[in-house]
Amino acid sequence: MAIDIKEICSKSAGDKERHILIVDDNSIIRTLLENILKMEGYITSSVNNGKEALDYLKDSQPNLILMDIDMPVMDGYQTCEEIRSRKEYETIPIIMVTAVGDKDIVKKVLSLGANDYIAKPFEPEELLSRIGAHIKVRGLIEERERLYTQAELYFQSYKNSNDAIMITDTKGNIADINKAFTHIYGYEREEALDKNVKILKSAHSTPEFYKRMWMEVLNKGYFNGELINLTKDKREIPVILSITSIKREGNIIGYMGMTVDITVRKQLEDALKEYNKTLEQKVKERTKEIEDTQDATIIGLAKLAEYRDPDTGAHLERIRNCCRLIAQELATREKFKGIIDEKYIDLIYKSSPLHDIGKVGIPDNILLKADRLTPEEFEIMKRHTVIGGDAITAAENRLGTHKGSFLTMGKEIAYCHHEKFDGSGYPYGFKGDKIPLSARIMALADVYDALTNKRVYKEAWIHKDTREIIIKNSGKHFDPDIVEAFLRMEGEFIKIKKHYQFEE
Repeated sequence: MAIDIKEICSKSAGDKERHILIVDDNSIIRTLLENILKMEGYITSSVNNGKEALDYLKDSQPNLILMDIDMPVMDGYQTCEEIRSRKEYETIPIIMVTAVGDKDIVKKVLSLGANDYIAKPFEPEELLSRIGAHIKVRGLIEERERLYTQAELYFQSYKNSNDAIMITDTKGNIADINKAFTHIYGYEREEALDKNVKILKSAHSTPEFYKRMWMEVLNKGYFNGELINLTKDKREIPVILSITSIKREGNIIGYMGMTVDITVRKQLEDALKEYNKTLEQKVKERTKEIEDTQDATIIGLAKLAEYRDPDTGAHLERIRNCCRLIAQELATREKFKGIIDEKYIDLIYKSSPLHDIGKVGIPDNILLKADRLTPEEFEIMKRHTVIGGDAITAAENRLGTHKGSFLTMGKEIAYCHHEKFDGSGYPYGFKGDKIPLSARIMALADVYDALTNKRVYKEAWIHKDTREIIIKNSGKHFDPDIVEAFLRMEGEFIKIKKHYQFEE
């Protein structure tokens, strides 16, 4: 039976309408949101409270839910929790609309399963940017599931093929057979499972033949050839055998062997090769899109804080490049071998922009104050480390990310980038190596960038003066190893500053 895998994999799932469900008891807010979204081509539906939202979801699933917290009958907290308790709604993104960016509210909505939040008042551009990002991520996830479903359908088609097919592990032990295999060779499925393919070997096939066969499988990924196999009742039958390696993410996890006539064999061979190629390419493309979306989301989240503090300019780009520069230099030192590798360098580049995300929870009268902060105001400002770290922790717990992910490093940096090497920093007073390495790197990069760039409360320092401050604080504010790395690479730091000076 010939199966056109290329045709199956190339069929699109179809473009879904961009449909937003607005849940808010305030008719003025609903109308405002509807107008903003419709101007961007979104289709909107509106309900007054959480109960109406749940009733609406029984008949129609939107691409995203935009929901207020304070509502009668059923508030946003209850509604979010109820939606997330139902499997059929688990992939619908939820953005909660809050009156203020209070850290406790933020933690609560994220812990209940909301994907994001936005505080009133908000700019339409910010709202549209967040909605677009979440809809795109959901689309990529659904597309990935569609590809996996197609792969399963393709596998089931082979199981029901009229040609004998067996699946083996990498050692040649049979993991599955189809009905045609039983018909030709006489083995029931229960008899064949876990037996080695040598049960089919006849005296006609020499060791040299099998050596050549497996060399072709390993080198080319497949084999086609004639041989004589042995049935359960010891009958010898001439067959044309086609073996194809089964791969997952480029690694061989087993083999598929097919007994076919010469005509059908060629069709299946071409289909299998095209399938492997097409599926790997599509997974690679989708993975790249998800990674790009992830990077864009990180920057988008980080810019929430930068958006409220416009004096920071190209701070995020300078910071991430300076952190990467320090990590690359440390990686050349014996002390950091086995700690800093290419993955670590990539992670610190991606996660470092999240260091000040907690500033979204700091009031504007403190965050944007041009004068020196009072002791009480500074205590409030210091909270941005915990707010940011807690928010990333909530996201990490929700996603179930593994240790070593960009969220793990982002959390370390957010919590600890204001800790000092001598233990005099905040919020925890960590000292020396107890401070995560990523946060120690960020501490120097952040101070360098803050001093060498203009702010509303100060002029920019020259590199020479900043250099002296960093050297003076080696072992106090900064890790001496990181100070040495900075001094070895200070020329590159100057280049980074010059490169982004026109983006101020």
